[in-house]
Amino acid sequence: MKINGQFVTPVSPASLLALPLRFAALGDGPSSWAAVGSLREVRRDGAGVFRAVFTPPQAVVPIPLQVTITVQRAAADGALLQVHGRRGPHAVDVALIVDFSDEPGGTRVSWAAD
Repeated sequence: MKINGQFVTPVSPASLLALPLRFAALGDGPSSWAAVGSLREVRRDGAGVFRAVFTPPQAVVPIPLQVTITVQRAAADGALLQVHGRRGPHAVDVALIVDFSDEPGGTRVSWAAD
């Protein structure tokens, strides 16, 4: 399955790329991650891999997944993230490609997942 989308933000690509470092600095406490409603129990391991419980916000029946998010590439023009999700014996792997382009007043963020 392939899905994609885009949005425009007033934030620069450099600021967007710095978000994982900012998230890591927030710590593992629940109040640190309260603004990210679909994630809980977020932590970052020694290899820099994010681990969390993800619950899709628009699912008919909420089904939480144990996820790992690994940054494969991060540059001024975009990023490649590898996301692995598991629930019981079922697993899903997603390659998430994120592209940044200049937009009047900010950055257009386009993403595609496969």
